[in-house]
Amino acid sequence: MPTLKDLAQECGLSQSTLSRALNHCAGTGADAARIACALKRKYAIRPFKYGEFRVGVILPDTPKYFWHMAWTSLRERLKIHGIRYRSAFFESMRCGDIVVEILREMEELGVELVVMPFVGDCTDYIENSSMRYFFLCEPFDAKNTFSFCANSYRDGVRLGQLMMDHLPNQRKIVVVRGKNETGAPRLQGFVDVVGEDRICADMMQPLVNLHLVPALLARELAALNVDFDTVCCLSGFSHRAALAIHKLGLLGKVTVVGFEGPGPDNSYIRDGTIAALMVQDITKQAQILADAVADYTRDGKFPEQQYTMIDSIPRLFRE
Repeated sequence: MPTLKDLAQECGLSQSTLSRALNHCAGTGADAARIACALKRKYAIRPFKYGEFRVGVILPDTPKYFWHMAWTSLRERLKIHGIRYRSAFFESMRCGDIVVEILREMEELGVELVVMPFVGDCTDYIENSSMRYFFLCEPFDAKNTFSFCANSYRDGVRLGQLMMDHLPNQRKIVVVRGKNETGAPRLQGFVDVVGEDRICADMMQPLVNLHLVPALLARELAALNVDFDTVCCLSGFSHRAALAIHKLGLLGKVTVVGFEGPGPDNSYIRDGTIAALMVQDITKQAQILADAVADYTRDGKFPEQQYTMIDSIPRLFRE
């Protein structure tokens, strides 16, 4: 078996970077992760012993405050329960191939239950896996899965009620929604309250690097060529929608409402550009999920229902 030094020389990575990539640590990047996966297959490298962990935790390694809070809350709650787990990180939701490699590795080494967000490119593997899965944030229907996610329809209803109660004169709404499983029910709940006649345009949030979203969203809003007074961001990117409004020179003329992870307040909240938010309570979701993991590891109990729906928290910043 080659040493770590030999492997680092073979693949052109430093020993520290390769070591972190072999162990799926945070901060290694997708390229290093793929190199490490290839080396594991080539030399049959195993980072832990068979049966050492019953639980695996796989999370995105992104700068988003949302996932930082998810990891912090989950880790603290699992520690309270005294649960040992194998953690692994991947760079972004677009790295489905890396997630599959991590899942394969965990399954081969006896992990029984995996905690992770749903990653679409892993569907085939998950459906045919012997492991069980607790999904954080997204619903997914498969016999071996259970989801802890936002109550999307009810969140849409509550955001609609917030608008009708406090912003009744907003009548030209552009809806921006995502393509994930939460998009359609959240939109339906919102429309059921505010009425279809207020919706002047319905568009998809650009699926690109997060830093490019404001610029592309501004371009797409301008291309709609419609008069609007509100942007309702149902895809969880309200702060970026506010930045798009800024780029269009519409500060003070257009209001943003929508959803956001539990990130810190910013200037768009303080100046009223973002009038209201539904904040996803990821801390509560992670704690409920960790309690379910404890039930499983203690007595093999797996939830009978497919979902646990958790309401978001309404926050009004300006009437």
